[in-house]
Amino acid sequence: MSDLRSRNLILHIGDPKTGSSSIQRALQFGLIKGHDKSISVFLNSQQEANAVAVARGFRAGESRRRFQASIKEIVSWLSSTDSDYPILSSEFFSEADPKLVRRAFETIRPFPKRQGFFDRLFRRGRFQSIHSNLAQNTRVIGYVRPHAGRALAAFSERAKCGYTLRDFDGWLTQVARLQTH
Repeated sequence: MSDLRSRNLILHIGDPKTGSSSIQRALQFGLIKGHDKSISVFLNSQQEANAVAVARGFRAGESRRRFQASIKEIVSWLSSTDSDYPILSSEFFSEADPKLVRRAFETIRPFPKRQGFFDRLFRRGRFQSIHSNLAQNTRVIGYVRPHAGRALAAFSERAKCGYTLRDFDGWLTQVARLQTH
């Protein structure tokens, strides 16, 4: 059993077309093991390791209610596992507002907060003190694919789904033109 005060939350932010789905599938099926530490992965309602709905709660401009729902879901999951390395993964974290992510994860895993008499009396910092031992540290990991590989993967996905009928050169020229305007 893990000492919750020393465990590390892994936030896999991915980036579209960098292999996040493969990593998530391997996590989902238990193909990734820790040498001497336990891991667990957040599973969404379809029992997949992609936390899309949770990650979308961290986008700039999202409602406060959606942001709070995402935090609540993370806290609920972290409370239900005692692994050394809980892993939360979604390429949609790459679209998150960094300030919201920082605020949320500081709330979920602050270094233990000392509460003075008035804090206890007026219950200030109650949320922080309740959840302060869910994870001591948060590590953010991601893989960045070189531009050429990412462009080819994006083109292949669009061609496979029928979103483009152009060849790669024509598609890339069009995308580059749209990016500069």
